[in-house]
Amino acid sequence: MLLQSQADSLQYRFAYEIRAMADVPWDFPFPLPIDECCSIIFMPGDTQEAGQKSYYPPRIYLLTRDTFAVYPHPSADEPPFLISLEDLIEVSSERALLYGALQLHSSTTSKNFQYNAAHHKYVASLLRKVRLIWLPPCRMRVPTVALPGRDRPVDFRCQCAAEAELDIGEQVHKYCLQPQREKNIEGWIFRRTQVLPAIFLILTNRRIMAISTSKGTTEDQYGIALRYTAVGNLSGASIEQAPDGFEFNLEIKHSRTWRLFFGNEQISSVTAILSLLNESLPVFHESPRLSPT
Repeated sequence: MLLQSQADSLQYRFAYEIRAMADVPWDFPFPLPIDECCSIIFMPGDTQEAGQKSYYPPRIYLLTRDTFAVYPHPSADEPPFLISLEDLIEVSSERALLYGALQLHSSTTSKNFQYNAAHHKYVASLLRKVRLIWLPPCRMRVPTVALPGRDRPVDFRCQCAAEAELDIGEQVHKYCLQPQREKNIEGWIFRRTQVLPAIFLILTNRRIMAISTSKGTTEDQYGIALRYTAVGNLSGASIEQAPDGFEFNLEIKHSRTWRLFFGNEQISSVTAILSLLNESLPVFHESPRLSPT
């Protein structure tokens, strides 16, 4: 337990879990009794030099049985953010060498929270507890499978992120691996080459998850972008022909869409995911416009 200090929490540099009122920084008003919370994390702001405006303030991340809330430092020009877990549609995150970012999406709002990369483990621990409440299991009519071994042609970052991300008891049913690839883009005068990110698409008994190399450039050696939603939040999907491959579009409730680009060699894996979703979710209607090759 930390002893409550009179130090300004704007100067704090380390994240920590709040377990008692004495752990709450004195300059943060706390809205709930500690025993009503499932998890509480203090996250420091950025470390600008004295006299400079901080890029983002210290925040307290708070999880109850039905709400995810983020409270900024009182001096910040930022209102508290509260989202009902019932209304939570999608969680996205980006993990890079020097920073991390968490995005929360509901039917009416989206919010991005940046934090120091040294505190990835605190965000990961908090999100595990969010998923335990938010993501109910969904029965699938196919056997479970293991993640591919590291000898398979999958980006090492995506592989490690998938192994770390799966929760205890979460079962993998289907997946699709897309190595990083180049795509030719026609311009007015010259043709340029775009580096497309590696993608690891995973369907489990609790969610559908896309892990990708975050920026999709050859200079981006460390970043990982991750997004997931409950299987029950899917409302449709389509496969559209594109140059050098196809685009897999997943439609999520309230007009959110994932657009993932795959090479033609991945069509059988993507079609298998579509078929399983269609069998498992009566309200889900697939509309593929590309036949397996």
